[in-house]
Amino acid sequence: MTEDGEVIPGDKVVLPRFLGLIQSISFILGLIIGTGIFLTPTGVLRGSSGSIGVSLIMWVVGAFMSSTGAMCMTEMAIYFRQSGGSYIFLSSVYGPVVGFVKVWVSFFVYSPCSSAIQSFAIINFLTTPFAGACGSIPDVGTKIGASCVFRK
Repeated sequence: MTEDGEVIPGDKVVLPRFLGLIQSISFILGLIIGTGIFLTPTGVLRGSSGSIGVSLIMWVVGAFMSSTGAMCMTEMAIYFRQSGGSYIFLSSVYGPVVGFVKVWVSFFVYSPCSSAIQSFAIINFLTTPFAGACGSIPDVGTKIGASCVFRK
């Protein structure tokens, strides 16, 4: 590419591979915590029979398990020095079919479900102040709003 932004035919496009300490920590915390911290506390408290101590232990155990998984992914990223994440890891170890299936499942199952959960959380939190004395916003409004938040 020239200085004025013109692309020279035959030039190879290279993405910089840099992620500093702060960016890495923020990325991992965002993946681990996500929207679950806003949606699941009451369920965890109910699952622990209302015991705050047991629910905190459950959160700590879950955080430990997630951190262990993140460290494993970091170790594999250091070993396989290519872009592609889990596709590269799975393709190298189990073959290209497993990597291909992982990408498609991620694209058609994981990403839409994650977006749906995030959009429901956002709409529930945004509509709560407007419910006021009415009690709650009807489910239909929540679903319509959630479908509009993360549409692609």
